Amino acid sequence: MSVEDRTQRVINEFSNRAKKACVIAGRIAVKAAADYAAKDTGTMSREIYATEPEEDGERGWKVRVISPVSYSAYQELGPAATAKRGWKFRPFVRPAMAHIRAVLQGIVDKQIGVK
Repeated sequence: MSVEDRTQRVINEFSNRAKKACVIAGRIAVKAAADYAAKDTGTMSREIYATEPEEDGERGWKVRVISPVSYSAYQELGPAATAKRGWKFRPFVRPAMAHIRAVLQGIVDKQIGVK
């Protein structure tokens, strides 16, 4: 096996582990967003999902956390999005992303075998 073949094999393995870390992070982000979401009926928290991982050029892998419910943006952004001063809003994606940033390095380290 040539050096180039070995190098490519290591790159592929690293990419696969990074992709797996991305999947795990997406699951944690979905759970956190669902936990932070307002729960009048529970629809919004049940509908939150993460997309399949996709490569993002030199930035690596990414997933998107999506809440397809029509009023999700209003809950996240509040009066600025609704132009209604009385609208009571409760951000849920931003706190979930803050949570995932706090644990992301540990997830990545575990998947690529650093720690």
